[in-house]
Parts: sequence; C-alpha cells; structure tokens
Amino acid sequence: MGIAGVASFVRTNDKLQEKYYCMMADAKDKWKINAVDISSLRYKAWRFPPFSKLSKYTRQQKMHYLGSLTMFVTFQTLSVHIYLKGNTKLHLDHYKLVYLPLDVIWCLFLNSTFFFIYHRLAHTKYIYKYIHRYHHAFQSPEVYDSLIGHPLDHTCSAVCQILPMFIYKMHLLSFLVYSSLLSLMGIYEHSGIKINLPFFSTFDHHIHHKYPNKNYGAGFPILVWDRLFGTYQEHI
Repeated sequence: MGIAGVASFVRTNDKLQEKYYCMMADAKDKWKINAVDISSLRYKAWRFPPFSKLSKYTRQQKMHYLGSLTMFVTFQTLSVHIYLKGNTKLHLDHYKLVYLPLDVIWCLFLNSTFFFIYHRLAHTKYIYKYIHRYHHAFQSPEVYDSLIGHPLDHTCSAVCQILPMFIYKMHLLSFLVYSSLLSLMGIYEHSGIKINLPFFSTFDHHIHHKYPNKNYGAGFPILVWDRLFGTYQEHI
C-alpha cells in the first residue's frame, strides 16, 4: 500500500507538470497563481524519481525528499498493520456505507483541527528553526514541492491524517476516500495551479508560503480555525 501511495503521488505530480508546466507553459498567466519563470520544471515526463532532475533542489532537499518518501511508505505499512490487528475504529459494515459522505466531511474537519494545532506549534521559534523552516524554502511552491521539508515535519502531518481512524467509527472505504482526498489537496495546494472551489482553494496555502503567519490550516473546511483565530488571509 505504501509503494502504491508513493507511485500515485509521483504520477499525479508528473501529469500536472506535463499538462500545465510543459504543454500549457505559454498560458501560465491563466492557470498559475504567480506567473513566474517555470523553466526549471520543464523536463521529460515520468522520469522516476523526477525531482532528482530538478536543478532548483539542493542536495539536502533531495535527501529530505527521499527521507519523506521512505517515511510515508513505512507509515502507511504500519497503519495497515495496526488496522489488521483490530486496533482502530474502522469497520466493514457495508450497510453503513450510506454515511460515507458525512464520514469523509467529519474526518476532513478532524484533520484540519489536528493540523492547525500542529502547524501553529511548528511555527514557534525552535520547531520552526530546526524542522519546519525547510518546508518554507519556496515562497511560491510548484509541482513536486509538497514534500520539500524535514521528514519529521511530514511525519507529524501524517499522524494528523491517520488520527481520525482511532477516534471515529467509520467504514474502511470512508477512511480511504478521506485519505485520498487529503493527499490530493496537499498536492494541489503546492502545485502553483489556480483552483478555487466552494470548499477548497489552492490560494489559501499558497498565501501561507508567502506569509507564514497566515492561513495555518489546510484542506477543509475553508480554514475555519484561521477564521476563528484571526489568522485567515484571502488575497495575496
């Protein structure tokens, strides 16, 4: 499962890069949040690992990247093991699949709560200096930049992602749908591509990279905690 997750991550980024950064490079004013030079991301599609070919990444960033990918494989494998041992609240009662949409929404809300708490802590003096600052290497993140950062930083984010399966009863499929949506949100939030839906906007997290003291939340629902605590900013 961990290998499949990494392969999906690479493939999704690769298709985004191929479609937007290569095929639609001349129309970047229409689809890119910040219409800056994107020549660094032009390379032949599907060359694994693609990020190793990007000259903008330092050696340390590439090591962090590989460390984060290794962590995700290990973490996902461990999560499956915990589930198979029956130590989660996930079930296979197919009659309760009718609650799937509600389960997914509730899980996204729980994750946004856990992530907001961790992210605020990550921006405190010492955690930011030694761990989280690596994720803020680029003010305008682009395709493949979502895993730039310290592996420990991404481990904490992964913990926020799986916590709902320990505290909320839901079907296994509900959790898988929620987890997949969250992963896609993370990719698009760091892609530099303009997406503005009723309950999700790539502008929100892009603003956080430009102004680190704004928009600590991520994903759904519309950065509710930032709105409540006065750290929400809507425009760049």
